[in-house]
Amino acid sequence: MDPSFPSAPGSERMPWDMLTGSRLNVSGKPADPELQLIQREMQKVELVRDRSDLEHFLATLAAKHGGPYETLDLIAHSDGRDRLLRLGTWLIGDEAETDRFVANVEPSVQKLGIRQLRLLGCYTACRPAGQSTIRRLAHGLGFNVYGAYSVLNQFCYDEKGINSYGEESLACQQSFVQCVEADSVGRRLGARVSLAGLRPESVTAARRAQVVLDRRQFAGVRALIEGEEAHTAPGLQMLPDATLLAPSDTVGLHHRMEVLDDWKLVRVYPSGQPHGVIARVKDPERLKVLAARSGTRE
Repeated sequence: MDPSFPSAPGSERMPWDMLTGSRLNVSGKPADPELQLIQREMQKVELVRDRSDLEHFLATLAAKHGGPYETLDLIAHSDGRDRLLRLGTWLIGDEAETDRFVANVEPSVQKLGIRQLRLLGCYTACRPAGQSTIRRLAHGLGFNVYGAYSVLNQFCYDEKGINSYGEESLACQQSFVQCVEADSVGRRLGARVSLAGLRPESVTAARRAQVVLDRRQFAGVRALIEGEEAHTAPGLQMLPDATLLAPSDTVGLHHRMEVLDDWKLVRVYPSGQPHGVIARVKDPERLKVLAARSGTRE
Protein backbone atom coordinates (compact mmCIF):
# COMPACT_ATOMS: atom_id res chain seq x y z
CA MET A 1 0.00 0.00 0.00
CA ASP A 2 1.36 3.37 -0.97
CA PRO A 3 1.14 5.72 2.03
CA SER A 4 0.31 8.68 -0.19
CA PHE A 5 -3.43 9.00 -0.79
CA PRO A 6 -4.51 9.27 -4.44
CA SER A 7 -5.78 12.64 -5.56
CA ALA A 8 -9.52 13.14 -5.61
CA PRO A 9 -11.25 15.35 -8.17
CA GLY A 10 -11.06 18.98 -7.14
CA SER A 11 -8.64 18.47 -4.27
CA GLU A 12 -4.89 18.53 -3.78
CA ARG A 13 -3.48 15.76 -1.58
CA MET A 14 -0.11 16.05 0.11
CA PRO A 15 2.16 13.03 0.69
CA TRP A 16 2.32 11.96 4.33
CA ASP A 17 5.98 12.98 4.68
CA MET A 18 4.95 16.63 4.20
CA LEU A 19 2.61 16.46 7.19
CA THR A 20 5.04 15.61 9.97
CA GLY A 21 4.19 17.23 13.28
CA SER A 22 0.45 16.67 12.72
CA ARG A 23 -1.94 13.78 13.08
CA LEU A 24 -2.47 10.67 11.01
CA ASN A 25 -6.09 10.30 9.90
CA VAL A 26 -7.09 6.72 9.08
CA SER A 27 -10.58 5.60 8.07
CA GLY A 28 -12.21 2.44 6.75
CA LYS A 29 -13.17 1.16 3.33
CA PRO A 30 -15.48 0.45 1.74
CA ALA A 31 -17.37 3.31 3.37
CA ASP A 32 -21.10 3.99 3.38
CA PRO A 33 -22.37 7.44 2.27
CA GLU A 34 -22.32 8.78 5.85
CA LEU A 35 -18.65 7.94 6.44
CA GLN A 36 -17.74 9.16 2.95
CA LEU A 37 -18.99 12.63 3.92
CA ILE A 38 -16.36 12.79 6.66
CA GLN A 39 -13.61 11.31 4.50
CA ARG A 40 -14.21 13.98 1.85
CA GLU A 41 -14.07 16.70 4.50
CA MET A 42 -10.41 15.94 5.27
CA GLN A 43 -7.45 17.01 3.17
CA LYS A 44 -5.56 13.85 4.02
CA VAL A 45 -6.89 10.45 5.10
CA GLU A 46 -5.64 6.92 4.61
CA LEU A 47 -8.28 4.26 3.89
CA VAL A 48 -7.76 0.72 5.19
CA ARG A 49 -9.82 -2.46 4.96
CA ASP A 50 -8.85 -4.17 8.22
CA ARG A 51 -6.31 -4.46 11.02
CA SER A 52 -3.55 -5.91 8.84
CA ASP A 53 -4.07 -3.10 6.34
CA LEU A 54 -3.58 -0.54 9.12
CA GLU A 55 -0.49 -2.32 10.42
CA HIS A 56 1.01 -2.39 6.91
CA PHE A 57 0.32 1.31 6.37
CA LEU A 58 2.02 2.28 9.65
CA ALA A 59 5.02 0.03 8.96
CA THR A 60 5.43 1.37 5.42
CA LEU A 61 5.15 4.98 6.60
CA ALA A 62 7.65 4.41 9.41
CA ALA A 63 10.15 2.78 7.02
CA LYS A 64 9.88 5.50 4.37
CA HIS A 65 9.38 8.70 6.32
CA GLY A 66 9.47 8.35 10.10
CA GLY A 67 7.74 11.05 12.15
CA PRO A 68 6.83 12.75 14.35
CA TYR A 69 3.08 12.59 13.89
CA GLU A 70 2.02 12.58 17.57
CA THR A 71 -1.62 11.52 17.05
CA LEU A 72 -3.21 8.54 15.30
CA ASP A 73 -6.95 9.04 14.67
CA LEU A 74 -9.05 6.06 13.63
CA ILE A 75 -12.25 7.46 12.09
CA ALA A 76 -15.15 5.08 11.57
CA HIS A 77 -18.61 4.03 12.74
CA SER A 78 -19.31 2.54 16.13
CA ASP A 79 -21.20 -0.72 16.01
CA GLY A 80 -23.68 -2.66 18.13
CA ARG A 81 -24.85 -2.16 21.69
CA ASP A 82 -21.23 -1.93 22.90
CA ARG A 83 -20.48 0.93 20.46
CA LEU A 84 -17.12 -0.58 19.51
CA LEU A 85 -15.30 1.05 16.60
CA ARG A 86 -15.50 -0.85 13.29
CA LEU A 87 -12.57 0.13 11.06
CA GLY A 88 -13.29 -1.51 7.72
CA THR A 89 -13.98 -5.11 8.72
CA TRP A 90 -12.07 -4.88 12.03
CA LEU A 91 -14.33 -4.55 15.06
CA ILE A 92 -11.89 -3.20 17.64
CA GLY A 93 -12.75 -5.08 20.81
CA ASP A 94 -11.50 -8.66 20.80
CA GLU A 95 -8.79 -8.95 23.47
CA ALA A 96 -6.49 -11.32 21.58
CA GLU A 97 -6.72 -9.30 18.38
CA THR A 98 -6.14 -6.07 20.30
CA ASP A 99 -2.98 -7.53 21.84
CA ARG A 100 -1.73 -8.67 18.43
CA PHE A 101 -2.31 -5.20 17.04
CA VAL A 102 -0.33 -3.61 19.88
CA ALA A 103 2.58 -6.04 19.42
CA ASN A 104 2.63 -5.58 15.64
CA VAL A 105 2.52 -1.77 15.57
CA GLU A 106 4.73 -0.96 18.57
CA PRO A 107 7.95 -0.51 16.51
CA SER A 108 6.15 1.64 13.92
CA VAL A 109 4.40 3.74 16.56
CA GLN A 110 7.70 4.47 18.29
CA LYS A 111 9.47 5.46 15.07
CA LEU A 112 6.55 7.66 13.98
CA GLY A 113 6.50 9.45 17.34
CA ILE A 114 2.84 8.71 18.00
CA ARG A 115 1.86 9.65 21.55
CA GLN A 116 -1.89 9.25 21.53
CA LEU A 117 -4.54 7.15 19.79
CA ARG A 118 -8.16 8.25 19.32
CA LEU A 119 -11.05 5.95 18.43
CA LEU A 120 -13.42 8.35 16.70
CA GLY A 121 -16.95 7.02 16.50
CA CYS A 122 -20.17 7.66 18.42
CA TYR A 123 -20.04 6.74 22.13
CA THR A 124 -16.81 4.71 21.88
CA ALA A 125 -15.80 5.78 25.41
CA CYS A 126 -19.12 5.19 27.15
CA ARG A 127 -19.91 1.53 27.44
CA PRO A 128 -18.04 -1.16 29.40
CA ALA A 129 -16.71 -3.12 26.42
CA GLY A 130 -15.47 0.06 24.74
CA GLN A 131 -13.85 1.34 27.92
CA SER A 132 -12.16 -2.03 28.46
CA THR A 133 -10.77 -1.93 24.92
CA ILE A 134 -9.47 1.60 25.38
CA ARG A 135 -7.78 0.67 28.67
CA ARG A 136 -6.22 -2.40 27.07
CA LEU A 137 -4.84 -0.38 24.17
CA ALA A 138 -3.54 2.33 26.53
CA HIS A 139 -1.79 -0.24 28.73
CA GLY A 140 -0.18 -1.98 25.78
CA LEU A 141 0.87 1.14 23.89
CA GLY A 142 1.96 3.11 26.95
CA PHE A 143 0.10 6.33 26.18
CA ASN A 144 -3.39 7.84 26.33
CA VAL A 145 -6.16 6.36 24.19
CA TYR A 146 -9.35 8.37 23.69
CA GLY A 147 -12.93 7.62 22.73
CA ALA A 148 -16.10 9.70 22.39
CA TYR A 149 -18.88 10.11 24.95
CA SER A 150 -21.19 11.84 22.48
CA VAL A 151 -22.21 11.51 18.84
CA LEU A 152 -19.72 12.48 16.15
CA ASN A 153 -20.71 13.57 12.65
CA GLN A 154 -19.61 15.78 9.78
CA PHE A 155 -19.93 18.94 11.90
CA CYS A 156 -17.05 17.61 14.05
CA TYR A 157 -14.50 17.62 11.20
CA ASP A 158 -12.62 20.00 8.93
CA GLU A 159 -9.78 19.66 6.43
CA LYS A 160 -7.32 18.64 9.19
CA GLY A 161 -9.53 15.98 10.76
CA ILE A 162 -11.54 16.19 13.96
CA ASN A 163 -11.99 19.84 14.98
CA SER A 164 -12.12 21.55 18.38
CA TYR A 165 -15.90 21.07 18.55
CA GLY A 166 -15.49 17.32 18.09
CA GLU A 167 -12.58 17.15 20.52
CA GLU A 168 -14.85 18.42 23.30
CA SER A 169 -16.60 15.03 23.16
CA LEU A 170 -13.45 12.95 23.80
CA ALA A 171 -12.34 11.21 26.99
CA CYS A 172 -9.27 9.06 27.69
CA GLN A 173 -8.86 5.99 29.92
CA GLN A 174 -8.10 8.22 32.93
CA SER A 175 -11.41 10.10 32.86
CA PHE A 176 -14.09 7.43 32.32
CA VAL A 177 -15.46 8.02 35.82
CA GLN A 178 -16.86 11.31 34.49
CA CYS A 179 -18.06 9.81 31.21
CA VAL A 180 -21.82 9.98 30.70
CA GLU A 181 -23.40 9.67 27.27
CA ALA A 182 -24.37 13.13 26.05
CA ASP A 183 -28.03 13.29 25.05
CA SER A 184 -27.45 14.78 21.63
CA VAL A 185 -28.52 13.83 18.12
CA GLY A 186 -27.42 16.59 15.74
CA ARG A 187 -28.54 20.03 14.71
CA ARG A 188 -32.19 20.94 15.16
CA LEU A 189 -34.03 21.75 11.95
CA GLY A 190 -36.76 23.79 13.65
CA ALA A 191 -39.43 21.44 12.35
CA ARG A 192 -41.32 18.31 13.28
CA VAL A 193 -40.84 14.96 11.59
CA SER A 194 -43.44 13.89 9.05
CA LEU A 195 -43.38 10.67 7.06
CA ALA A 196 -45.44 12.19 4.29
CA GLY A 197 -43.31 12.80 1.21
CA LEU A 198 -40.58 10.28 1.93
CA ARG A 199 -38.26 9.57 -0.97
CA PRO A 200 -39.06 6.25 -2.70
CA GLU A 201 -36.00 4.30 -3.76
CA SER A 202 -34.93 0.97 -5.13
CA VAL A 203 -33.15 -0.93 -2.40
CA THR A 204 -31.13 -3.67 -4.04
CA ALA A 205 -27.95 -3.75 -1.93
CA ALA A 206 -27.95 -6.04 1.09
CA ARG A 207 -28.35 -4.06 4.31
CA ARG A 208 -27.95 -5.11 7.91
CA ALA A 209 -31.09 -6.59 9.50
CA GLN A 210 -33.25 -5.47 6.60
CA VAL A 211 -36.93 -5.68 7.54
CA VAL A 212 -39.79 -5.22 5.06
CA LEU A 213 -42.90 -3.69 6.62
CA ASP A 214 -46.46 -3.91 5.43
CA ARG A 215 -48.71 -0.85 5.42
CA ARG A 216 -50.18 -1.60 8.84
CA GLN A 217 -46.72 -1.91 10.40
CA PHE A 218 -45.62 1.26 8.62
CA ALA A 219 -48.57 3.08 10.20
CA GLY A 220 -47.36 1.85 13.58
CA VAL A 221 -43.88 3.22 12.93
CA ARG A 222 -45.35 6.57 11.87
CA ALA A 223 -47.16 6.83 15.19
CA LEU A 224 -43.86 6.36 17.03
CA ILE A 225 -41.87 9.13 15.31
CA GLU A 226 -44.18 11.62 13.58
CA GLY A 227 -44.39 14.94 15.38
CA GLU A 228 -41.00 14.49 17.06
CA GLU A 229 -38.39 17.21 16.69
CA ALA A 230 -36.37 16.86 13.49
CA HIS A 231 -32.57 16.80 13.59
CA THR A 232 -29.91 16.50 10.94
CA ALA A 233 -26.59 14.76 11.50
CA PRO A 234 -24.83 14.15 8.17
CA GLY A 235 -21.94 11.76 8.58
CA LEU A 236 -23.28 10.27 11.83
CA GLN A 237 -20.59 7.79 12.93
CA MET A 238 -22.93 5.03 14.03
CA LEU A 239 -23.94 1.92 12.11
CA PRO A 240 -27.70 1.24 11.99
CA ASP A 241 -29.21 -1.45 14.18
CA ALA A 242 -31.67 -2.29 11.39
CA THR A 243 -33.02 -0.99 8.09
CA LEU A 244 -36.81 -0.80 7.74
CA LEU A 245 -38.32 -0.81 4.26
CA ALA A 246 -41.84 0.62 4.06
CA PRO A 247 -44.14 0.32 1.03
CA SER A 248 -44.38 3.27 -1.35
CA ASP A 249 -47.03 4.08 -3.95
CA THR A 250 -44.61 3.06 -6.71
CA VAL A 251 -44.33 -0.64 -7.46
CA GLY A 252 -40.87 -1.99 -6.68
CA LEU A 253 -39.78 1.02 -4.62
CA HIS A 254 -39.63 1.40 -0.85
CA HIS A 255 -39.20 4.12 1.75
CA ARG A 256 -35.96 3.42 3.63
CA MET A 257 -35.70 4.08 7.37
CA GLU A 258 -32.63 3.33 9.49
CA VAL A 259 -32.89 2.44 13.17
CA LEU A 260 -30.03 3.83 15.30
CA ASP A 261 -28.69 3.93 18.87
CA ASP A 262 -30.34 0.85 20.39
CA TRP A 263 -33.64 1.57 18.59
CA LYS A 264 -33.93 5.02 20.18
CA LEU A 265 -33.56 6.94 16.89
CA VAL A 266 -34.84 6.57 13.34
CA ARG A 267 -33.35 8.26 10.26
CA VAL A 268 -35.81 8.86 7.40
CA TYR A 269 -35.22 10.31 3.95
CA PRO A 270 -37.76 12.96 2.90
CA SER A 271 -37.55 14.28 -0.64
CA GLY A 272 -35.18 17.26 -0.70
CA GLN A 273 -33.16 16.07 2.35
CA PRO A 274 -30.18 14.19 0.89
CA HIS A 275 -28.67 13.33 4.29
CA GLY A 276 -31.90 12.32 5.96
CA VAL A 277 -33.72 13.52 9.06
CA ILE A 278 -33.37 11.95 12.50
CA ALA A 279 -36.17 11.63 15.04
CA ARG A 280 -36.35 10.18 18.51
CA VAL A 281 -38.56 7.12 18.92
CA LYS A 282 -41.34 7.57 21.45
CA ASP A 283 -41.29 3.89 22.47
CA PRO A 284 -38.19 1.92 21.33
CA GLU A 285 -39.53 -1.36 22.69
CA ARG A 286 -42.72 -0.97 20.69
CA LEU A 287 -40.63 -0.35 17.55
CA LYS A 288 -38.75 -3.59 18.17
CA VAL A 289 -42.04 -5.46 18.45
CA LEU A 290 -43.30 -4.00 15.16
CA ALA A 291 -40.11 -5.02 13.37
CA ALA A 292 -40.16 -8.49 14.91
CA ARG A 293 -43.71 -9.06 13.67
CA SER A 294 -42.68 -8.42 10.08
CA GLY A 295 -42.95 -11.60 8.08
CA THR A 296 -40.21 -10.65 5.59
CA ARG A 297 -36.49 -10.16 6.13
CA GLU A 298 -34.04 -9.82 3.25
